Amino acid sequence: MLERELAVLSERVVRLERRLRRLRLVGMALVVATAGVVLSGQAPPEERTVVAERFVLVDSAKKTRAGLRVARDGAVSLTLMDAQENIRAVLGLRSDGSPLLTLSDKAGEVHALLTVRNDKKPGLFFLGKDDKVLWKTP
Repeated sequence: MLERELAVLSERVVRLERRLRRLRLVGMALVVATAGVVLSGQAPPEERTVVAERFVLVDSAKKTRAGLRVARDGAVSLTLMDAQENIRAVLGLRSDGSPLLTLSDKAGEVHALLTVRNDKKPGLFFLGKDDKVLWKTP
């Protein structure tokens, strides 16, 4: 009787070990399948592009502090303003493609202008009241 009980127990242990192996395989397959679904479902991040002819940057008080725009003639400009919305600096390209940088006082009057003309000659101007040229490069 003892031999028969040992044989029955031994057979049960073999069956349990087979079930355990199958459960491990099924568990591993589920983990791999889940990881595959998760990883394949994640698309690479999209490149985000905003397209416009004009951008306006405002501060927390909703005052305009900067602007970026393309004019009808093709000129491009980045305009920077102080807290009172006075234009203080402009960086741009004229419609002919020549670059321009202006610096203004708090009243908005331009006092310095830097440019490179299309003939490759640089220009630097310091302006006084009523746009009177105080100094310039030749």
